[in-house]
Amino acid sequence: MTFAANVVNVLIASPSDTAAERDAVEAAIHRWNADRAQGAHTVLLPLRWEVNAVPVIADSPQAAINRQLLERADIVIGVFYARLGQPTERYPSGTVEEILEAHDAGKPVHVYFSTAPLRPDIELDQLARLRSVKADLGQRSLYGQFASADELQAQVRSAIEHDLGELGLSAPTVAAPPVERARLRASYVQATKSGRIVVTNDGRALARDVRMALEPLGRGSLPYLDDEDSSTPRDIAPNGGTTSYVAFGGMGTASQLKVTLTWLEESGEEQAFSHTLSLT
Repeated sequence: MTFAANVVNVLIASPSDTAAERDAVEAAIHRWNADRAQGAHTVLLPLRWEVNAVPVIADSPQAAINRQLLERADIVIGVFYARLGQPTERYPSGTVEEILEAHDAGKPVHVYFSTAPLRPDIELDQLARLRSVKADLGQRSLYGQFASADELQAQVRSAIEHDLGELGLSAPTVAAPPVERARLRASYVQATKSGRIVVTNDGRALARDVRMALEPLGRGSLPYLDDEDSSTPRDIAPNGGTTSYVAFGGMGTASQLKVTLTWLEESGEEQAFSHTLSLT
């Protein structure tokens, strides 16, 4: 079943050695959606640089990620294992740039460091740089630590619940669908011995109890219509449905008429439309 929802973009910011951790964060996001999205009228959309960033030549890789993902993000989750990542023009790494730029923009940011055993293939210089940034971050903010994917998912879930409470999102309003209405117009079709006034419904709703009234414009009289036939209300189907009236004219018949069509919409509302009809 469809439902109206706010969409909250969650950027997962992390270096290249945290693919499994990014998967864990995304899994926590999807689990939250399965449990809470419909009731909270909110859908979380995970953003990952290796999935959602589009390669462009005009920017540096980090500038492209910032413009395509960081600017869209409503919440940022930063995750580190043993690498800090490559430096950018202004920051120790791209992940650090995403975290600090998001913080400066006033967005909720949560940073988590792994305490799992280190693999033997780690780069010691990267680990040293990471520990330096971790120490600096600890001087000015709180960060989380995790030893397993389950721990990380639980902490991310708590952070998301906190952020959504702070954001105070209300259920989005859904615009009412446009009211379907009938739209009538008359035309004249000449035949050998008589003509027909054809009324067409180009609207998308049934026109009920359609009546037609004629007035001559200028000199001349009205064409002859079968009184019983023309006075009986008719229904005209939508999307090109038609009805017609036999019209007999003569030498004194007016060449132009004012046609007034009245009908009831499906809601019971009465409508009327007038226009000029040429018999020539």
